[in-house]
Amino acid sequence: MLFSVGGAYLIFMGMALSAFSQTNLSIDALTETMFPAWTYSLLAIGFLTKTAALGLHIWLPGAHAEAESDVSPMVSGILLKGGVFGLVVLFLAMGGEQAAQHP
Repeated sequence: MLFSVGGAYLIFMGMALSAFSQTNLSIDALTETMFPAWTYSLLAIGFLTKTAALGLHIWLPGAHAEAESDVSPMVSGILLKGGVFGLVVLFLAMGGEQAAQHP
C-alpha cells in the first residue's frame, strides 16, 4: 500500500511540476516544463513503481495474496498495464531529443 501511494504521489508531483507555468495541461506540457530533469525523474519512478519494476516490486506479491481471486486479475490487468502506458507516453513525450538537450 505504501509503495502504491508513494508512486501515485510521485506521479502527482511530476505532473504538478510540468503544469507549474503552463496555461493548459496536455502531453505537450511535458516537453515545455521548466524542470525537465525533475519532472522526468518523478514521473519515471512513479510509473515504475506502478508497474512493479525490479526493485520497486515489493508491494506486488502481497497485493496479489491479499486480493480476492476476482480482484487479482484486475490489479494485474489495469494497474500494471496503466503504469506501462504511462511510461510509454513519458518516453515518447520526453525521451530522445529532450534528453539530449538536457544532459
